[in-house]
Amino acid sequence: IDGKWRKRPVPVLGHWGVGMDDFGRTYMNGNSGPLRANVIASHYHLRNPNFGGSGGVYEAISSAEENEVWPVRPTPGVNRGYMNGVLRKDGTLAKYTACCAVAIFRGDRLPDDVRGNYFVAEPAAHLIRRSIVTEADDGRISAANAYKKAEFLASTDERFRPVNIYSAPDGTLYIVDMYRGTLESHPFVTTFLKRQIYERGLDQPLDRGRIYRVVHESMKPGPAPRMSRMSTAELVGCLSHRNGWWRDTAQRLLVERNDRAAVAALRKLAAESTWEIARLHALWTLEGLAALQAGDVIAALGDKSARIRAAAVRLAEPWLGSRDDARLLTAVTKANEDPAAGVRLQVAASLGEVKTPEAEAALATL
Repeated sequence: IDGKWRKRPVPVLGHWGVGMDDFGRTYMNGNSGPLRANVIASHYHLRNPNFGGSGGVYEAISSAEENEVWPVRPTPGVNRGYMNGVLRKDGTLAKYTACCAVAIFRGDRLPDDVRGNYFVAEPAAHLIRRSIVTEADDGRISAANAYKKAEFLASTDERFRPVNIYSAPDGTLYIVDMYRGTLESHPFVTTFLKRQIYERGLDQPLDRGRIYRVVHESMKPGPAPRMSRMSTAELVGCLSHRNGWWRDTAQRLLVERNDRAAVAALRKLAAESTWEIARLHALWTLEGLAALQAGDVIAALGDKSARIRAAAVRLAEPWLGSRDDARLLTAVTKANEDPAAGVRLQVAASLGEVKTPEAEAALATL
């Protein structure tokens, strides 16, 4: 900012990968816990060093039975295979042990029912889970396997090791397969797993990695992007693209360029687009360019979309402590009566940034 690096502490959450949905909510996992989400932005937890709960951050969004996995071959080559309950009687892994590669599908070249789905890899069991994410009226998120006792993709090849998944620029889904017999680095290999590796020659080969592209027979992959060559106006237009990769990249490039010529078009998009996701990107791009004005936020607080209203509450935070312009504090405190639970939750998080009697009264009401 202004030519200087700025930094702030953030919580250390998850193990292997971070995903994001169309509204900026982040998702993570742990080795044995595949589905977790930040219902609110994680940095709010750092306000109070004495607070040790989760409370909307790194929340498990799947049930215990959703943690079961369904390989299509026996999987004895796992590090804890000697422990009771790790392997089923048929020799297959029972539950997650090596979760990685969080991806929320945000592309435009797979069927609509795949959009917003949560994909996670389990390389120890040679499979990829597809979970359908749903949000209740009260704002709670849950996720469930798209298939009953089965997986989106599972291999009989013991060397199939999916370790990363991407919602791709061409609108499809990319899968990175490390393709090797062993997963663990040497210091962590148990005696049990070492015997499995040497008995079946799983230490070789080491040079067969590959990338898969998941397509659907009803549509072709989209064109390759050339966004670094696009004009400012073209990048602003990409904020309305149906593929989330294009929107994210356009937003990043506009902010990196720090091109003030984009401001008028962004303000128009935020005010007039009929698609809430495009309006959301326009508002956050204005914020990234340090061009967001109080009037933009006040207008967004009255948006018909609850997602936009919640974002506007968060965007209002720099003004909330200002006595020079109390309009936004008044508008945000009034939003504690919003009919949408997600908006009220953001009001609670944002008002915690302010130490005023008005903010405390609104928090007490909430």
